[in-house]
Amino acid sequence: MNHRYALLGALSFVLVALTWALWPVQPSDPIAEMYKAQREERASIGSEDDPEARALWEWMRLHDPATGEIPSTIYQQEIAFAQGLPVRDHGSGKQRVSMWTQRGPFNVGGRTRGLVRDVSDVTGNTLLAGGISGGVYRSTDGGASWTFVFGNTNRPSITDIVQDTRAGQTANFYAAVGEFSGNSSGGPGAPYRGHGLYRSTDGGLSWAVIASTQIGSQEAFDGFFDYTSEVVIDPSNLAQQEVYAAAGGNILRSTDGFATFSNVLSRSTTSTGSLSTGAADVLVTSTGTLFAGLHSSGTQRGVFCSTDGTTWTDVSPTFPLSGTNFGRLELGISGDETQLWVVSQNGDLLRRSAANAATLCSGGTWTDFSAARPQRGGSTGTYNTQGGYDMYVTVQPTNNNVVILGGVSLWRLDVGADAASTTNTWIGGYNPATASTNPFAKYPVHHPDQHSFAWHPTNPNEFISGDDGGIQRTDNVNAVGDGSVVWTDLNNGYYTTQFYKTCLNPDDTDDAVA
Repeated sequence: MNHRYALLGALSFVLVALTWALWPVQPSDPIAEMYKAQREERASIGSEDDPEARALWEWMRLHDPATGEIPSTIYQQEIAFAQGLPVRDHGSGKQRVSMWTQRGPFNVGGRTRGLVRDVSDVTGNTLLAGGISGGVYRSTDGGASWTFVFGNTNRPSITDIVQDTRAGQTANFYAAVGEFSGNSSGGPGAPYRGHGLYRSTDGGLSWAVIASTQIGSQEAFDGFFDYTSEVVIDPSNLAQQEVYAAAGGNILRSTDGFATFSNVLSRSTTSTGSLSTGAADVLVTSTGTLFAGLHSSGTQRGVFCSTDGTTWTDVSPTFPLSGTNFGRLELGISGDETQLWVVSQNGDLLRRSAANAATLCSGGTWTDFSAARPQRGGSTGTYNTQGGYDMYVTVQPTNNNVVILGGVSLWRLDVGADAASTTNTWIGGYNPATASTNPFAKYPVHHPDQHSFAWHPTNPNEFISGDDGGIQRTDNVNAVGDGSVVWTDLNNGYYTTQFYKTCLNPDDTDDAVA
């Protein structure tokens, strides 16, 4: 019996060996291997905000298995196929898609470029904020809740909000519109043009477009106010409402609420009508001195200053990292107005200093702090503006040595005498605690991609952040150590997330979902 079992076992082993040896070898699938490797790589570094994920998903859905490529005529094929589909008449339902009901989410904010505190509220609890596709919202309880105030017929692509802070004029606000840097998943191919400036005369409760700023066609980029990045009001001119707008890449000036205006600092050395989507920046001091940053895409570019708003002086520094191709510039000024900070989209970081505010324009000197910008390495640990998409610089109002630097993540610089003695602290955006294992994990109760900010009028430690995830507040922006700044979410009722898709219900019980 034992010999029989031994013989059967030997025969089984031989059969298995022969089967293994003679079975045709299956060639490895290169596409499957590629996706396996990509999955393993994403699993090792984290998948959130993976810039390749959407492209890979599109390729997986649309590629031809025989060639591994998406057919060059696939769009035409899709159109031809769609034209052959039966058309269903929705009847009166087509007329009702303008009647929308909020379905949520109720606590998720979107990209916020406009953010301001109402100076007439000494508690600092009245805020106005605007998303790049959500319009203007107003809060009277420090951001705990919000009310939509912009109206359903206005262009909701908010890029800046500013208040007239002069005595007796604080009910006046301006809102800039026109978002070029992608309003949905289409990236730069999905801009949301503006068409004019908006003004409120009742504390931000209602808004109306200024007719004289509606230049050209709504369907084309042919007017200054199609893309407006910044608006400021001179607080020192008590006789007129002197307003400046960084629009179409230029600096425009008006002294009559933009009933009329002129291009006082053109991006072109030969034309005052030149337009660009490259954002400009402008700020004004308490005494009416102006500083502006013009994008490097123009023939007139760099940092300029003016003491009268009409005559401008080029005070540009040397940009150590970028040379003449510095791209977008953002400016920030210290509370005592003796220091001007400039950051470029490529990471140049410079400070202009003077003995007093009166000589900052005429006699300031530049110091290069570019080496002090965060350079921790990895995907998220180095200062990055994503080509000028997300960037700002601001100085703590009561301390010239504390600078907040916004890019993909949010950083605090504790400034020394020079770059070598300046340190940086990671305070928002992505999470420093997982930078080496999962660099795309978000900072607790904060969000990547920084765009706007607001300081508290009396508490210099309180700071409000506007980013791609809406609005958050910290009560101690000076907390020591990476990851130590604690944030509170302020997105309850702030409906500003961007729409990516819409669809019609196959029956008429609901008209559309977006």
